[in-house]
Amino acid sequence: MSNFQNSKIYQIKSQNIDTVYVGRTTKDSLLDLYSEYLNKYEMWKDHQIGLYCDSFEVLCRGNSDISLIEDYPCNDRHELSQRVKYWTDNMECFNKDYQKSKIYIMSSTDINPISYIGSTTKESIHFALSTHIKDHENYISNKSTFLCPSFEVIDRTHFQINLLEEYPCNSKDELDRKVKEWTQTLLCVNNKEHIQDYTIIKN
Repeated sequence: MSNFQNSKIYQIKSQNIDTVYVGRTTKDSLLDLYSEYLNKYEMWKDHQIGLYCDSFEVLCRGNSDISLIEDYPCNDRHELSQRVKYWTDNMECFNKDYQKSKIYIMSSTDINPISYIGSTTKESIHFALSTHIKDHENYISNKSTFLCPSFEVIDRTHFQINLLEEYPCNSKDELDRKVKEWTQTLLCVNNKEHIQDYTIIKN
């Protein structure tokens, strides 16, 4: 049984991106919890075992760690969840509210344009654009092995991002299915045979 008087709010952060994952726990050791996250991520990435977690958005970028935001003794799960919401509302984080989901398209603006279709739960699709650009910079400078098909668009230098639709839903799987519908309708780099998934590890 959880001891909510032992509650903590923590963040998982990568040195390669400013956006974090915010979580909660009643466990004593954050390091043990972090090891659990790493194990779950490896099982999901390598074997598609287990459920996807928003923390994977940080872990896939490498150079990550866990740190305490605050001790937060409270009385129940609802109270603790509300405190997490306070932090996620006031920090740049990957925690997702799928009711705010959006599908967007990034397109180069040259003579032979190429496009990438993605999704976000942020208020502005321009947050997604800045994340793609940051990830691309880290990849090019060998600070990260995280690779996204959107980099093919960014490599063209001149590009733009536009909203395709707002798509309130309930889960990552539901959002991913909608993105797939768009990628099957429009010509985009998401469909290239050598791209297996959003995340590919550079050799």
